[in-house]
Amino acid sequence: MKHTAGEWRVHRVFIDEIDSYVITARRPNERQDICIIESKDQEANARLIAAAPDMLDALMNIKSKVNLTWFPESVEILINAAIEKATK
Repeated sequence: MKHTAGEWRVHRVFIDEIDSYVITARRPNERQDICIIESKDQEANARLIAAAPDMLDALMNIKSKVNLTWFPESVEILINAAIEKATK
């Protein structure tokens, strides 16, 4: 599975007078909506969703560049599980 490329951002909007959040992917000359969260208490979820591609990239960089044998085995297991969950 491949996610939508580009920098993801959170935008606060009002849809039918409901405080909502739109997560978008920015590309040159284009903006693509990823999802819309319509709830008063969902800003934290929207920000987490928007950060997901950056977190996946960070984990993949850690896995490829850091000698994980210096850490407890559970660290590598957690990294692999998170990458798999995001990509499968």
